Amino acid sequence: MRKIPMYIIKSKDPWFKILLLGDFHYGHNECDDYALRDMIHWIAGKDPRTHGVILTGDNTENVLPSSKGSAFDLKIPDPKKQIEGIAKILKPIAPFILAMYDGNHSYRSQVAAGYRPDEEVAKLLGLESRFMGYSGYFRLALPQKYLIWGEHGSSNSRTASGKIRVLTRMAVQHPGADLYVQGHIHHKFAIPDRVEVAEGNYIRSRKIIFAANGSYLMGPEYAQRLGFTWGGPGAIRLELNATRKNIHAEV
Repeated sequence: MRKIPMYIIKSKDPWFKILLLGDFHYGHNECDDYALRDMIHWIAGKDPRTHGVILTGDNTENVLPSSKGSAFDLKIPDPKKQIEGIAKILKPIAPFILAMYDGNHSYRSQVAAGYRPDEEVAKLLGLESRFMGYSGYFRLALPQKYLIWGEHGSSNSRTASGKIRVLTRMAVQHPGADLYVQGHIHHKFAIPDRVEVAEGNYIRSRKIIFAANGSYLMGPEYAQRLGFTWGGPGAIRLELNATRKNIHAEV
């Protein structure tokens, strides 16, 4: 049994905005770090009492000899320099980060050497307590409380519809959340849905949101060879009402 972390933010605005970001793949030749820096600069100009960030993993490319991808495709081959570089880019938004998840590119090193680059990024940002591993719940109190489930995600689906099915599956495997977020699929989605909840002798309908971020990796060749679709860079913006439970999403 694990305790669900609670993060309390006294929101200044009626709506608290969460930016869903991830899949930077920093170090790859095709990482659009200029677009990423623009996004970071925009977020850093906001107020942590009105804006938050969730990072879904794959901060670095982290190519191993046994993994997909090629060392010849890397702008920054040294994994340590990849980690240090992305941490430096993310440093201005460290006060905004609510949770960080571990990606599959990071997990390669966990399997090979018991070392997770995404966790090292969290340490360099001073956010070890916000590193959630591969997946996990956390609560956000604005003061209205929201239960959020996040994970990096996993999918071999080549089509947008297949990726949506994977995204919505989270509610079956991890019920009860108001918001479900993931990365990995390199496609921006924000999908509203409703679930029925039994409360005593009554059934209540409750709104939930599924969201997935895009990628700052501009179409790696191995993904193109496999026919995977790509949803472009940028962030999903999620708006949570601070006083009554309601969520909106903007792609």
